[in-house]
Amino acid sequence: MFGFLIAVLAGFGTPHIVAQPAVINVGELVVGSTTTVTVHLRNVGDESASITAAIPNCGCVKADWPSAEIAAGSEATATVTITPGPTQRGESLRKTVTYAITGIAPVTVVFTGHVADALPTNGSTPTLPPTTTSAKTTQSAPASAANSNQSAAPIHDPPFVRIEPKNFPGATIAFPEFTDWVQGTPIHAFEPKQIYVFEFFSTTCSHCKQYAEVIEQVAHTYGELGVHFISITQEDPATVAAWLEQPAQKNKFTWDVVCDTKSDAMVQMQGGTFHSFTPRSFIVRDGIIEWFGHPKVSADPLKQLLAGTWNSQSIRQEFILDSHVARAKNYLDGIARSCEKSGDWNRLLVAVDNVAAVIPERANNYKLQRFTVMLGLADTPDQAYAYARELALRNHDNVKVMRSMAHVILNSPYVKKRDVKLALQWATEADTLANGQDARAANTLALACFSNGDRENAIQHEERAVRLENDAANRADCEQSLMKYRTQIPGPEPTRTRPSATTTPSVIPNSTTVPAQNAAEDGG
Repeated sequence: MFGFLIAVLAGFGTPHIVAQPAVINVGELVVGSTTTVTVHLRNVGDESASITAAIPNCGCVKADWPSAEIAAGSEATATVTITPGPTQRGESLRKTVTYAITGIAPVTVVFTGHVADALPTNGSTPTLPPTTTSAKTTQSAPASAANSNQSAAPIHDPPFVRIEPKNFPGATIAFPEFTDWVQGTPIHAFEPKQIYVFEFFSTTCSHCKQYAEVIEQVAHTYGELGVHFISITQEDPATVAAWLEQPAQKNKFTWDVVCDTKSDAMVQMQGGTFHSFTPRSFIVRDGIIEWFGHPKVSADPLKQLLAGTWNSQSIRQEFILDSHVARAKNYLDGIARSCEKSGDWNRLLVAVDNVAAVIPERANNYKLQRFTVMLGLADTPDQAYAYARELALRNHDNVKVMRSMAHVILNSPYVKKRDVKLALQWATEADTLANGQDARAANTLALACFSNGDRENAIQHEERAVRLENDAANRADCEQSLMKYRTQIPGPEPTRTRPSATTTPSVIPNSTTVPAQNAAEDGG
């Protein structure tokens, strides 16, 4: 209460956002299982405030933020999901999400808990303690106009509009101010012609551990060529210093390590893109952002920069578009959660059409979203298939659209009416269009064959997908599918029960909302 009063006084005359509570215990988590938490953000100032980004400190954490302004004295909610990876088994959990706010200091929410050593002996998911604010402890059924005594008033969502990001290749930034340099000599300005790599990480981030060897190789290779590497974490300096002294780290981190406990650098760089994850690298020269993305694909732009052949302007529009798509995903996910509670999926369909019109460069992605929602969550299969057939006619020569529509029919979890023969037709057309050289098309065709009872061809096409797939994680998924086709009974995927709003962070599959750029960056 005392801290809350201080926040009110500090925010007098200005917008001021506080999280209530600021520390959330999520209890016992299970590797690979997602826990969903609702965060309450209250404006205790006397002016409205806008949150522009939600920035997790770990790849196992996904977060959204309120799209609309928060009026003075009002509260908004956001959703955070945590999915621990195998490297976090048995560890104590401490994750953060930082909310960037226009014109004022950011707000950071801390999530604590523990990752179970193994699944419970009965195979069930551990029950969260009563003190947790995770929505898993509330199992109320979604309300709808159909089961209410009163007709709900129609909700008119604010239209989606494009807002230009602050950060993109070619944009100028100031040198970030860091609270503590745990390793290396403090600097406060960019040196002319010097290339810097700012890499955001966390000592407890499962994805950082997954890509540690790649990050180390890039840092050592290009550090020897004069590139200045700086790793950034929001953690306490003493914690980071002790971590660096561990035998597993002592001889690996030979570059600068800094703590950003006030989240200034995190908000300045990550928040300025409307999209964030960890690990993530920003390459800067002469105060100009040259590139940013997942460290696993940072070697090529560094190589070109050193060779003098890099042109950041050539990718500028792609990265700006990526920022628009990231904001659109947040906008649609918020409406989707509301639709899950009300049962009015038409709101989401209208919103998807709105976004498709505003971002025509990704219109097909959003039309695929619409088909996904209609077929599964909205449970209107006749209208969905009619819509998809029109989409197929207009995109009969588009491998991605044909492949994706087949995949939605075959694999979307909430579909009650799977037209597996139509999916096989479209998957075959996609594979033919790709001349048999697209790993995803081969993978989808394999699933279509298996769903139609054809094990032999399913195995043949999946073996081809394994050969064609260059990404290690995707190839592992293909190999897992291949094992399934060899050992299980052929047939369509079973329809899973629709999750309640309390357990669903995003009801729209990421495969249709995230463009290829981010799909590659997110990596693990």
